[in-house]
Amino acid sequence: HGRLSLRDAEQVTRVRHSAAYGWGYRLTPDGALYRVSGLHAVQIRMRDGRVLNFGSDEPERLAQAIERAMAGR
Repeated sequence: HGRLSLRDAEQVTRVRHSAAYGWGYRLTPDGALYRVSGLHAVQIRMRDGRVLNFGSDEPERLAQAIERAMAGR
């Protein structure tokens, strides 16, 4: 947990996770998952090798906002 600096982000991808991963914060084979709703998520690959997944009902909008923020770094 903590802060995330998009300066350290390498790649943003839209993904879909299994319902079996459950809700809340989970460590999955696909990296850390923060899910509060839905099966869709935005996956951020960090330069240090971490993979973070953020669940969202609007993954396209979330990914676009993250990509805009990354472009302005």
